[in-house]
Amino acid sequence: MLSIDIGTTTVSGVWVDPPTGAIRRTVTRAHGADVAGLPMGRHEQCPKRLTQAVLRVAEELCGGQPAAGLVLSGQMHGIVAVDGAREPLTNLITWRDQRTADAPESVRRHAHAAETGCFLHPGYGGLTLHHLLRTGTLPPAAVRVLTLQGFVQAHLTGRCSIDETSAAGLGLWDVRRNAWHTALLDELGIPMALLPEFVPSCAVCGRVRAGFGPLSGATVYSAVADNQAGVIGAQATAAGQAAEAVINIGTSGQISVPLQSYAFNPAMETRPMPGGTFIQVFATLCGGWAYQYLADFFRQVVQTLTGRNVGLDETFAAMAKLAEGGGAEGLRVDPRFAGERNGRGAPSGLIFGITTENLTPKNLVHAFAEGIANELAAPLEAGGVGGLVAVGNGVRMNPVLRRAIERRFGVPCRLAEVTEAAAYGAACAVLKTAKSDGH
Repeated sequence: MLSIDIGTTTVSGVWVDPPTGAIRRTVTRAHGADVAGLPMGRHEQCPKRLTQAVLRVAEELCGGQPAAGLVLSGQMHGIVAVDGAREPLTNLITWRDQRTADAPESVRRHAHAAETGCFLHPGYGGLTLHHLLRTGTLPPAAVRVLTLQGFVQAHLTGRCSIDETSAAGLGLWDVRRNAWHTALLDELGIPMALLPEFVPSCAVCGRVRAGFGPLSGATVYSAVADNQAGVIGAQATAAGQAAEAVINIGTSGQISVPLQSYAFNPAMETRPMPGGTFIQVFATLCGGWAYQYLADFFRQVVQTLTGRNVGLDETFAAMAKLAEGGGAEGLRVDPRFAGERNGRGAPSGLIFGITTENLTPKNLVHAFAEGIANELAAPLEAGGVGGLVAVGNGVRMNPVLRRAIERRFGVPCRLAEVTEAAAYGAACAVLKTAKSDGH
């Protein structure tokens, strides 16, 4: 059983033994699919290069043996338009693309969020597709608009499909009814015919066609979006519990809180999970980048005053040692240096609470870590979370931030045992679905 996650910078895969769920092999490779020379605010990737990267990782995982099953996971929100032969007519327009940043508030904060679970933010496929149609920049030969994982899946199987986790990431899915939100589609001028066929998450959606080496003939299961797959992968360990919230901190930050039944919180997003449960998600734009921003500042100070160039790893190590014990001593940081996901407010953070005694490097380290933790906790309902598990190098490699998170949430924060949480989680979701179906 192969499970491959297609990220923004890398493709990661795991070979899982179905009877035991044990990981037999892992592979992670940079894909280098970014398209250069785009206008400011645009972010696109080459879908064919991404597909080739997936196939290379699959071959490496297989080691010459045939694969029995394949499930994909992938970066959320992006879209690629294809023709009738499933050939790409556009690049993948990713979640980082900001061409819709000036979309009217009435479009972005539409009246249907209580059903879709979210508003439409720049980079979300639904808003991007609306922009392409409104500006006449969707290629006339476009027959379908797919997610990244949907595009690779279609390339392998010949079938254009999408599951509920990926559809919700476009912002066009009625999460409560588990169907496309027809009223929102009508308001945005998006024809239903452009959208792929719905195949439930982890259900069989086809087989890999001949000509794809060890993947040929493998059963393909409906792809899972990376956020939901990552939550499953983080929880699917001996210590894991389905009630744990998952914190993922890399460049950005994200907290996913499990729900047994649907509920809407306008400060967060409600997303479907495979199997019929839900998560509420809040994402920040900085996260671990804010902590690196402080590290870069310290490096500049050292270089400016002494002429010595200090490496980033050395700086992080010094910051961790500096912050052993104590706290911020009243110094506070608002880390929204890049603004907010919903586009509200100017991109500007704050350092405040400064007195004549507390502006020290040690206190700054604590204050930045506490600010990151505070931003993640801010939208949660009273009562917080019952447990925390962390993934992402921004928190895995940073004990200062991990301690700040534990203090802010008031519960221990354990590290996920699996580093490739999204790839492993997608495999676990398929195996659980197959078991519940009696296979």
